[in-house]
Amino acid sequence: MKEVTLVENFGEFLKKHRIASGYKSQRRLAEKSNVSSATISRIESGKQRPELRTIQAIAPFLRTTSIEKMVMLFGESFEKEIVIEKETIDLARKEPYPFELAIDGKPITDRELTIAIELIRTLRTTEHT
Repeated sequence: MKEVTLVENFGEFLKKHRIASGYKSQRRLAEKSNVSSATISRIESGKQRPELRTIQAIAPFLRTTSIEKMVMLFGESFEKEIVIEKETIDLARKEPYPFELAIDGKPITDRELTIAIELIRTLRTTEHT
C-alpha cells in the first residue's frame, strides 16, 4: 500500500479546488495567478512542496476554499515562513505604505482609502455621542 504524503494530499486538494473554481486546466489558473503551469502541475502531482508565496498567489482565484484553509492543510511546514509581528500602522498617514492594501484581490486606490478613513472617523464620532 502506497503511503500518501502531505504534499500529495495538498496536491489533490489544490486540483479539486482548481476544478471546482472553474479552472479546467492548470494553464488557466497559471495565467490568472502568475504561477507557472509547471509549478501547479508539480504541486498537484505531489512532486513539489508549495511555497507560501505560491499559495498566496493562487488562493484568491480559488472560490471554493481560502488561503487560511490552504495554509492549515499544509500546517507546520509554514511555521518558519510565517512571521507575524503586531505593529500599528496609521492608514491616515501620507507616507507610502510598506505593503499594498487590497480588497478582493484589487488594490485600494488613494481615493477609496480616503473615503474609508472618513467613514470610520464618522462612525467613531457617532458612537461616542
